[in-house]
Amino acid sequence: MPSIWIFNHDAMTPYNGTLTRHYSFTKYLLGMGYDVTIFAASVVHNTQKNIIEDNSLFQERMIDGVHFVYVRTSPYKGNGFSRIRNMTEFYVNLKRTIRSFAKPDLIYASSPQILSLLAGVEAAKKLDIPCVCEVRDLWPESIVEYNGTSRHNPIILILYALERSIYRRSNAIIFTMEGMYDYIIQKKWDRLIDRKKCYYINNGVDIEDFDSCIGKYALDDPDLTDPDTFKVIYCGSIRTANSINLLADCAAELQTRENAGNIRFLVYGEGPHKEQLIQRCSDENIRNIKFKGFVEKKYIPFILSRSNLNVLNYRVSSTQKYGNSSNKLFEYLAAGHPVLANIDEGNYPIISKYGCGMVLKDRSAKSYADAVLFFSQMDEETYSVYCENAKDTAKLFDIPVLASKLDEVLRSGISEYTALNRKES
Repeated sequence: MPSIWIFNHDAMTPYNGTLTRHYSFTKYLLGMGYDVTIFAASVVHNTQKNIIEDNSLFQERMIDGVHFVYVRTSPYKGNGFSRIRNMTEFYVNLKRTIRSFAKPDLIYASSPQILSLLAGVEAAKKLDIPCVCEVRDLWPESIVEYNGTSRHNPIILILYALERSIYRRSNAIIFTMEGMYDYIIQKKWDRLIDRKKCYYINNGVDIEDFDSCIGKYALDDPDLTDPDTFKVIYCGSIRTANSINLLADCAAELQTRENAGNIRFLVYGEGPHKEQLIQRCSDENIRNIKFKGFVEKKYIPFILSRSNLNVLNYRVSSTQKYGNSSNKLFEYLAAGHPVLANIDEGNYPIISKYGCGMVLKDRSAKSYADAVLFFSQMDEETYSVYCENAKDTAKLFDIPVLASKLDEVLRSGISEYTALNRKES
Protein backbone atom coordinates (compact mmCIF):
# COMPACT_ATOMS: atom_id res chain seq x y z
CA MET A 1 0.00 0.00 0.00
CA PRO A 2 1.75 3.21 -1.14
CA SER A 3 1.86 5.85 1.58
CA ILE A 4 1.83 9.53 0.58
CA TRP A 5 1.87 12.86 2.35
CA ILE A 6 0.07 15.78 0.75
CA PHE A 7 1.36 19.24 1.69
CA ASN A 8 -1.26 21.90 0.92
CA HIS A 9 -1.40 25.01 3.07
CA ASP A 10 -5.02 25.73 2.04
CA ALA A 11 -6.46 22.19 1.85
CA MET A 12 -10.14 22.26 2.81
CA THR A 13 -13.14 19.99 3.19
CA PRO A 14 -16.64 20.81 1.90
CA TYR A 15 -17.50 21.74 5.49
CA ASN A 16 -15.09 24.66 5.77
CA GLY A 17 -14.42 26.00 2.28
CA THR A 18 -14.21 25.51 -1.46
CA LEU A 19 -10.57 24.45 -1.99
CA THR A 20 -11.35 20.74 -1.83
CA ARG A 21 -9.11 19.36 -4.61
CA HIS A 22 -7.05 17.09 -2.37
CA TYR A 23 -9.92 16.05 -0.12
CA SER A 24 -11.74 14.91 -3.27
CA PHE A 25 -8.69 13.19 -4.76
CA THR A 26 -7.95 11.42 -1.50
CA LYS A 27 -11.37 9.78 -1.36
CA TYR A 28 -10.56 8.05 -4.66
CA LEU A 29 -6.88 7.40 -3.89
CA LEU A 30 -7.94 5.49 -0.79
CA GLY A 31 -9.99 3.22 -3.02
CA MET A 32 -6.90 2.64 -5.18
CA GLY A 33 -4.95 1.34 -2.20
CA TYR A 34 -3.13 4.45 -1.01
CA ASP A 35 -2.55 5.50 2.58
CA VAL A 36 -2.94 9.30 2.47
CA THR A 37 -2.31 12.06 5.01
CA ILE A 38 -3.07 15.70 4.16
CA PHE A 39 -1.07 18.36 6.03
CA ALA A 40 -2.81 21.77 6.03
CA ALA A 41 -2.62 25.06 7.91
CA SER A 42 -4.82 25.30 11.00
CA VAL A 43 -6.22 28.69 9.92
CA VAL A 44 -8.87 28.17 7.26
CA HIS A 45 -8.04 30.24 4.16
CA ASN A 46 -9.86 33.59 3.90
CA THR A 47 -11.43 33.19 7.36
CA GLN A 48 -10.50 33.91 10.95
CA LYS A 49 -11.28 30.34 11.99
CA ASN A 50 -8.39 28.51 13.62
CA ILE A 51 -8.89 24.76 14.01
CA ILE A 52 -6.20 24.62 16.72
CA GLU A 53 -7.39 26.62 19.71
CA ASP A 54 -4.53 25.79 22.11
CA ASN A 55 -0.74 25.70 21.80
CA SER A 56 -0.58 22.29 20.15
CA LEU A 57 1.88 22.01 17.28
CA PHE A 58 -0.63 20.02 15.24
CA GLN A 59 -4.01 18.37 15.48
CA GLU A 60 -5.24 15.27 13.66
CA ARG A 61 -8.78 14.86 12.35
CA MET A 62 -10.47 12.15 10.34
CA ILE A 63 -13.07 13.71 8.03
CA ASP A 64 -15.18 11.37 5.89
CA GLY A 65 -12.34 8.86 6.07
CA VAL A 66 -9.74 11.44 5.00
CA HIS A 67 -6.83 11.88 7.42
CA PHE A 68 -6.02 15.56 7.99
CA VAL A 69 -3.15 16.92 10.07
CA TYR A 70 -3.65 20.60 10.83
CA VAL A 71 -0.40 22.45 11.50
CA ARG A 72 -0.54 25.41 13.86
CA THR A 73 -0.52 28.83 12.19
CA SER A 74 -1.73 32.26 13.27
CA PRO A 75 -4.63 34.22 11.72
CA TYR A 76 -4.07 36.76 8.97
CA LYS A 77 -5.90 39.45 7.05
CA GLY A 78 -5.24 40.56 3.50
CA ASN A 79 -1.92 39.95 1.76
CA GLY A 80 0.41 41.81 4.11
CA PHE A 81 2.79 40.84 6.88
CA SER A 82 0.29 38.70 8.79
CA ARG A 83 -0.20 36.43 5.75
CA ILE A 84 3.54 36.12 5.18
CA ARG A 85 3.90 35.17 8.86
CA ASN A 86 1.12 32.60 8.46
CA MET A 87 2.82 30.96 5.47
CA THR A 88 6.22 30.98 7.18
CA GLU A 89 4.74 29.39 10.31
CA PHE A 90 3.24 26.61 8.22
CA TYR A 91 6.61 25.95 6.59
CA VAL A 92 8.49 25.88 9.90
CA ASN A 93 5.89 24.00 11.94
CA LEU A 94 5.23 21.50 9.15
CA LYS A 95 8.87 20.42 9.22
CA ARG A 96 8.56 19.89 12.97
CA THR A 97 5.21 18.11 12.68
CA ILE A 98 6.23 15.43 10.18
CA ARG A 99 8.81 14.10 12.65
CA SER A 100 5.88 12.52 14.52
CA PHE A 101 4.76 10.44 11.53
CA ALA A 102 6.12 7.34 9.81
CA LYS A 103 8.09 7.92 6.62
CA PRO A 104 5.89 7.81 3.50
CA ASP A 105 6.74 6.54 0.03
CA LEU A 106 6.23 9.92 -1.62
CA ILE A 107 5.46 13.56 -0.87
CA TYR A 108 2.91 15.38 -3.03
CA ALA A 109 3.33 19.12 -2.38
CA SER A 110 0.90 21.67 -3.79
CA SER A 111 1.04 25.43 -4.30
CA PRO A 112 0.12 28.31 -4.62
CA GLN A 113 2.18 28.96 -1.50
CA ILE A 114 5.72 28.40 -2.71
CA LEU A 115 6.91 27.52 0.81
CA SER A 116 4.71 24.41 0.73
CA LEU A 117 6.60 23.25 -2.34
CA LEU A 118 9.92 24.08 -0.70
CA ALA A 119 8.96 22.08 2.38
CA GLY A 120 8.09 19.17 0.08
CA VAL A 121 11.39 18.99 -1.80
CA GLU A 122 13.42 19.55 1.37
CA ALA A 123 11.59 16.87 3.35
CA ALA A 124 11.79 14.43 0.44
CA LYS A 125 15.55 14.88 0.15
CA LYS A 126 16.03 14.35 3.87
CA LEU A 127 13.84 11.23 3.88
CA ASP A 128 15.30 9.94 0.58
CA ILE A 129 11.91 9.67 -1.15
CA PRO A 130 10.48 11.27 -4.32
CA CYS A 131 8.55 14.53 -4.34
CA VAL A 132 5.84 15.50 -6.81
CA CYS A 133 5.23 19.24 -6.88
CA GLU A 134 1.88 20.58 -8.07
CA VAL A 135 1.58 24.13 -9.41
CA ARG A 136 -1.98 25.47 -9.19
CA ASP A 137 -1.06 29.13 -9.47
CA LEU A 138 2.10 30.80 -10.72
CA TRP A 139 3.82 32.50 -7.80
CA PRO A 140 5.44 34.98 -8.09
CA GLU A 141 4.16 35.57 -11.67
CA SER A 142 0.59 36.09 -10.45
CA ILE A 143 1.80 38.59 -7.85
CA VAL A 144 3.49 40.56 -10.61
CA GLU A 145 0.43 40.42 -12.87
CA TYR A 146 -2.34 41.17 -10.39
CA ASN A 147 -0.54 43.40 -7.87
CA GLY A 148 1.57 45.36 -10.33
CA THR A 149 4.83 44.45 -8.59
CA SER A 150 7.95 44.92 -10.69
CA ARG A 151 9.61 41.77 -12.03
CA HIS A 152 12.90 43.38 -10.99
CA ASN A 153 11.86 43.75 -7.37
CA PRO A 154 14.59 41.99 -5.30
CA ILE A 155 12.02 39.86 -3.44
CA ILE A 156 10.35 38.84 -6.70
CA LEU A 157 13.73 37.90 -8.18
CA ILE A 158 14.43 35.71 -5.15
CA LEU A 159 11.03 34.04 -5.52
CA TYR A 160 11.67 33.37 -9.23
CA ALA A 161 14.99 31.75 -8.33
CA LEU A 162 13.30 29.68 -5.64
CA GLU A 163 10.55 28.65 -8.06
CA ARG A 164 13.12 27.49 -10.64
CA SER A 165 15.04 25.55 -8.00
CA ILE A 166 11.90 23.77 -6.79
CA TYR A 167 10.93 22.75 -10.33
CA ARG A 168 14.43 21.44 -10.96
CA ARG A 169 14.55 19.44 -7.71
CA SER A 170 11.08 17.91 -8.11
CA ASN A 171 10.85 14.35 -9.38
CA ALA A 172 7.67 15.27 -11.24
CA ILE A 173 5.59 18.41 -11.68
CA ILE A 174 1.82 18.58 -12.05
CA PHE A 175 0.42 21.70 -13.69
CA THR A 176 -3.28 22.48 -13.42
CA MET A 177 -3.10 24.67 -16.54
CA GLU A 178 -2.51 22.84 -19.80
CA GLY A 179 0.03 25.26 -21.25
CA MET A 180 2.22 25.80 -18.21
CA TYR A 181 5.27 24.32 -19.89
CA ASP A 182 5.09 27.32 -22.23
CA TYR A 183 5.86 29.36 -19.12
CA ILE A 184 8.94 27.20 -18.46
CA ILE A 185 10.11 27.84 -22.02
CA GLN A 186 9.38 31.56 -21.76
CA LYS A 187 11.52 31.75 -18.61
CA LYS A 188 14.26 29.81 -20.48
CA TRP A 189 14.24 27.09 -17.84
CA ASP A 190 13.54 24.24 -20.26
CA ARG A 191 17.21 23.19 -20.26
CA LEU A 192 16.91 22.48 -16.55
CA ILE A 193 13.34 21.16 -16.45
CA ASP A 194 12.54 18.27 -18.77
CA ARG A 195 9.07 18.30 -20.34
CA LYS A 196 8.89 14.53 -19.72
CA LYS A 197 8.53 15.06 -15.99
CA CYS A 198 5.69 17.58 -16.39
CA TYR A 199 2.04 16.52 -16.32
CA TYR A 200 -1.31 18.23 -16.77
CA ILE A 201 -4.11 17.51 -14.30
CA ASN A 202 -6.65 20.32 -14.13
CA ASN A 203 -9.03 21.11 -11.33
CA GLY A 204 -12.36 19.40 -11.78
CA VAL A 205 -15.67 18.52 -10.22
CA ASP A 206 -17.00 15.36 -8.62
CA ILE A 207 -20.14 15.00 -10.73
CA GLU A 208 -21.68 12.33 -8.52
CA ASP A 209 -21.30 14.52 -5.42
CA PHE A 210 -22.44 17.61 -7.33
CA ASP A 211 -25.66 15.97 -8.51
CA SER A 212 -26.29 14.51 -5.05
CA CYS A 213 -26.00 17.95 -3.42
CA ILE A 214 -28.65 19.40 -5.75
CA GLY A 215 -31.22 17.11 -4.22
CA LYS A 216 -29.97 17.18 -0.63
CA TYR A 217 -29.14 20.85 -0.10
CA ALA A 218 -31.76 23.16 -1.55
CA LEU A 219 -31.55 26.86 -0.74
CA ASP A 220 -34.65 28.82 0.17
CA ASP A 221 -34.12 31.77 -2.15
CA PRO A 222 -37.08 33.14 -4.16
CA ASP A 223 -34.72 34.81 -6.62
CA LEU A 224 -33.51 31.37 -7.63
CA THR A 225 -36.92 29.82 -8.05
CA ASP A 226 -38.60 32.71 -9.89
CA PRO A 227 -39.68 31.18 -13.23
CA ASP A 228 -40.12 34.57 -14.89
CA THR A 229 -36.50 35.75 -14.73
CA PHE A 230 -33.40 34.91 -16.73
CA LYS A 231 -30.82 34.32 -14.02
CA VAL A 232 -27.17 35.26 -14.62
CA ILE A 233 -25.15 33.81 -11.74
CA TYR A 234 -21.64 34.39 -10.44
CA CYS A 235 -20.21 32.33 -7.56
CA GLY A 236 -16.86 33.14 -6.02
CA SER A 237 -14.65 35.82 -4.54
CA ILE A 238 -15.48 39.49 -4.94
CA ARG A 239 -12.06 41.07 -5.34
CA THR A 240 -9.91 42.92 -7.86
CA ALA A 241 -8.86 39.81 -9.80
CA ASN A 242 -12.49 38.89 -10.48
CA SER A 243 -13.49 42.31 -11.84
CA ILE A 244 -17.06 42.07 -10.52
CA ASN A 245 -17.38 45.80 -11.14
CA LEU A 246 -17.85 44.85 -14.79
CA LEU A 247 -20.97 42.86 -13.88
CA ALA A 248 -22.41 45.97 -12.28
CA ASP A 249 -21.56 47.90 -15.46
CA CYS A 250 -23.35 45.25 -17.51
CA ALA A 251 -26.39 45.27 -15.22
CA ALA A 252 -26.58 49.05 -15.48
CA GLU A 253 -26.34 48.86 -19.28
CA LEU A 254 -29.13 46.27 -19.46
CA GLN A 255 -31.43 48.49 -17.40
CA THR A 256 -31.42 50.84 -20.39
CA ARG A 257 -32.50 48.08 -22.81
CA GLU A 258 -36.22 47.68 -23.41
CA ASN A 259 -36.01 43.92 -23.96
CA ALA A 260 -33.97 43.06 -20.84
CA GLY A 261 -36.53 43.54 -18.08
CA ASN A 262 -36.51 39.88 -17.03
CA ILE A 263 -32.73 39.57 -16.59
CA ARG A 264 -31.37 39.31 -13.02
CA PHE A 265 -27.75 39.10 -11.87
CA LEU A 266 -27.21 37.05 -8.70
CA VAL A 267 -23.76 37.22 -7.08
CA TYR A 268 -22.89 34.63 -4.42
CA GLY A 269 -19.67 35.13 -2.48
CA GLU A 270 -17.65 37.40 -0.24
CA GLY A 271 -14.64 39.59 -0.72
CA PRO A 272 -13.07 42.96 0.05
CA HIS A 273 -15.02 44.76 -2.70
CA LYS A 274 -18.51 43.48 -1.92
CA GLU A 275 -19.65 46.38 0.28
CA GLN A 276 -18.22 48.91 -2.14
CA LEU A 277 -20.19 47.35 -5.01
CA ILE A 278 -23.39 47.19 -2.98
CA GLN A 279 -23.03 50.89 -2.21
CA ARG A 280 -22.34 51.68 -5.85
CA CYS A 281 -25.47 49.82 -7.00
CA SER A 282 -27.52 51.63 -4.38
CA ASP A 283 -26.11 55.05 -5.35
CA GLU A 284 -26.67 54.43 -9.07
CA ASN A 285 -30.02 52.67 -8.61
CA ILE A 286 -28.85 49.47 -10.33
CA ARG A 287 -31.76 47.24 -9.38
CA ASN A 288 -31.22 44.11 -11.44
CA ILE A 289 -28.19 42.80 -9.53
CA LYS A 290 -28.21 41.30 -6.03
CA PHE A 291 -25.29 40.39 -3.79
CA LYS A 292 -26.24 37.28 -1.86
CA GLY A 293 -23.14 36.91 0.31
CA PHE A 294 -21.37 33.75 1.39
CA VAL A 295 -23.03 30.36 1.04
CA GLU A 296 -21.65 26.98 2.07
CA LYS A 297 -20.16 24.92 -0.76
CA LYS A 298 -22.87 22.29 -0.41
CA TYR A 299 -25.46 24.80 -1.67
CA ILE A 300 -23.51 25.77 -4.81
CA PRO A 301 -24.81 22.86 -6.94
CA PHE A 302 -28.43 23.79 -6.20
CA ILE A 303 -27.75 27.47 -6.93
CA LEU A 304 -26.10 26.69 -10.26
CA SER A 305 -28.80 24.23 -11.20
CA ARG A 306 -31.25 27.15 -11.12
CA SER A 307 -29.14 29.43 -13.28
CA ASN A 308 -29.67 30.21 -16.95
CA LEU A 309 -26.21 31.61 -17.61
CA ASN A 310 -23.06 31.36 -15.48
CA VAL A 311 -20.39 34.06 -15.47
CA LEU A 312 -16.64 33.43 -15.36
CA ASN A 313 -15.15 36.83 -14.75
CA TYR A 314 -11.48 37.73 -14.32
CA ARG A 315 -9.34 40.75 -14.82
CA VAL A 316 -7.22 40.10 -17.90
CA SER A 317 -3.77 38.73 -17.10
CA SER A 318 -0.98 37.29 -19.23
CA THR A 319 -1.05 34.13 -17.08
CA GLN A 320 -4.43 33.23 -18.60
CA LYS A 321 -2.73 32.31 -21.87
CA TYR A 322 -1.41 29.14 -20.24
CA GLY A 323 -4.93 27.79 -19.74
CA ASN A 324 -7.81 27.90 -17.28
CA SER A 325 -7.98 26.01 -14.00
CA SER A 326 -10.73 27.96 -12.26
CA ASN A 327 -12.60 25.71 -9.81
CA LYS A 328 -15.88 27.47 -10.52
CA LEU A 329 -15.66 26.75 -14.25
CA PHE A 330 -16.03 23.01 -13.69
CA GLU A 331 -18.94 23.48 -11.30
CA TYR A 332 -20.57 25.70 -13.91
CA LEU A 333 -20.13 22.95 -16.50
CA ALA A 334 -21.51 20.25 -14.19
CA ALA A 335 -24.65 22.38 -13.74
CA GLY A 336 -25.29 22.01 -17.46
CA HIS A 337 -25.76 25.67 -18.38
CA PRO A 338 -23.74 27.88 -20.75
CA VAL A 339 -20.81 29.94 -19.50
CA LEU A 340 -20.13 33.57 -20.39
CA ALA A 341 -16.46 34.48 -19.82
CA ASN A 342 -14.19 37.44 -20.35
CA ILE A 343 -10.91 35.52 -20.02
CA ASP A 344 -8.10 35.08 -22.52
CA GLU A 345 -8.21 31.38 -23.41
CA GLY A 346 -4.95 31.63 -25.33
CA ASN A 347 -3.87 28.41 -27.05
CA TYR A 348 -5.57 26.16 -24.49
CA PRO A 349 -9.31 26.84 -24.64
CA ILE A 350 -12.00 24.87 -22.83
CA ILE A 351 -15.19 26.92 -23.21
CA SER A 352 -14.80 27.73 -26.89
CA LYS A 353 -13.18 24.39 -27.77
CA TYR A 354 -16.12 22.36 -26.48
CA GLY A 355 -18.90 24.83 -27.30
CA CYS A 356 -19.91 25.39 -23.67
CA GLY A 357 -20.62 29.10 -23.95
CA MET A 358 -19.05 32.33 -25.15
CA VAL A 359 -15.69 33.98 -24.50
CA LEU A 360 -15.69 37.75 -25.03
CA LYS A 361 -12.84 39.47 -26.79
CA ASP A 362 -14.48 42.88 -26.37
CA ARG A 363 -14.79 43.24 -22.60
CA SER A 364 -16.86 46.43 -22.57
CA ALA A 365 -20.16 46.68 -20.69
CA LYS A 366 -21.98 46.96 -24.02
CA SER A 367 -20.43 43.76 -25.33
CA TYR A 368 -21.26 42.00 -22.06
CA ALA A 369 -24.85 43.20 -22.22
CA ASP A 370 -25.18 42.09 -25.86
CA ALA A 371 -23.93 38.61 -24.94
CA VAL A 372 -26.34 38.25 -22.00
CA LEU A 373 -29.23 39.32 -24.24
CA PHE A 374 -28.08 36.85 -26.90
CA PHE A 375 -28.44 33.94 -24.47
CA SER A 376 -31.65 35.22 -22.89
CA GLN A 377 -33.35 35.42 -26.31
CA MET A 378 -31.89 32.19 -27.71
CA ASP A 379 -34.25 29.56 -29.08
CA GLU A 380 -34.69 26.47 -26.94
CA GLU A 381 -33.00 24.06 -29.37
CA THR A 382 -29.80 26.10 -29.64
CA TYR A 383 -29.72 26.72 -25.90
CA SER A 384 -30.04 22.96 -25.27
CA VAL A 385 -26.94 22.31 -27.36
CA TYR A 386 -24.90 24.62 -25.13
CA CYS A 387 -26.29 22.82 -22.06
CA GLU A 388 -25.44 19.36 -23.37
CA ASN A 389 -21.96 20.49 -24.37
CA ALA A 390 -21.39 21.78 -20.83
CA LYS A 391 -22.42 18.46 -19.29
CA ASP A 392 -20.29 16.46 -21.70
CA THR A 393 -17.26 18.66 -21.01
CA ALA A 394 -17.69 18.28 -17.25
CA LYS A 395 -17.26 14.52 -17.70
CA LEU A 396 -13.75 15.09 -19.06
CA PHE A 397 -12.87 16.78 -15.77
CA ASP A 398 -14.75 14.46 -13.42
CA ILE A 399 -12.69 13.86 -10.27
CA PRO A 400 -12.54 10.05 -10.71
CA VAL A 401 -11.04 10.60 -14.19
CA LEU A 402 -8.48 13.08 -12.85
CA ALA A 403 -7.69 10.86 -9.84
CA SER A 404 -6.79 8.02 -12.22
CA LYS A 405 -4.31 10.36 -13.97
CA LEU A 406 -2.90 11.34 -10.58
CA ASP A 407 -2.53 7.68 -9.63
CA GLU A 408 -0.37 7.13 -12.72
CA VAL A 409 1.89 10.06 -11.83
CA LEU A 410 2.30 9.00 -8.20
CA ARG A 411 2.98 5.33 -8.92
CA SER A 412 5.40 6.25 -11.70
CA GLY A 413 7.20 8.64 -9.37
CA ILE A 414 7.66 5.96 -6.73
CA SER A 415 8.76 3.24 -9.15
CA GLU A 416 11.18 5.46 -11.08
CA TYR A 417 12.78 6.76 -7.88
CA THR A 418 13.16 3.21 -6.56
CA ALA A 419 14.67 2.00 -9.84
CA LEU A 420 17.12 4.91 -9.93
CA ASN A 421 18.28 4.23 -6.37
CA ARG A 422 18.82 0.55 -7.17
CA LYS A 423 20.86 1.48 -10.24
CA GLU A 424 23.02 3.92 -8.29
CA SER A 425 23.62 1.44 -5.48
